[in-house]
Amino acid sequence: MLGTLHTLSGCTFLLALICKIALHFYVERLQNSNISPAAIFLFPKNYLLPYKKMVDEKYGTLKKICNLLFVIAVVALVANIVVGILLL
Repeated sequence: MLGTLHTLSGCTFLLALICKIALHFYVERLQNSNISPAAIFLFPKNYLLPYKKMVDEKYGTLKKICNLLFVIAVVALVANIVVGILLL
């Protein structure tokens, strides 16, 4: 049972983080059209942290979803670590 929970929390972490990075890039691209996909690899810290920049009113929902995905990823990571320790 704990092994399954460990796997699910790990998959949730990866999925939430990948979606968060993609959405973060998309919002950045909407705000600044000359940004390159290479920016994700050149400046990963910017895409791994919550979205803090001001956005237009019409993109506010995307910013909130992006930050929600960040919270989900952090919670899943903590759950994964705790369950991993319990499995030892």
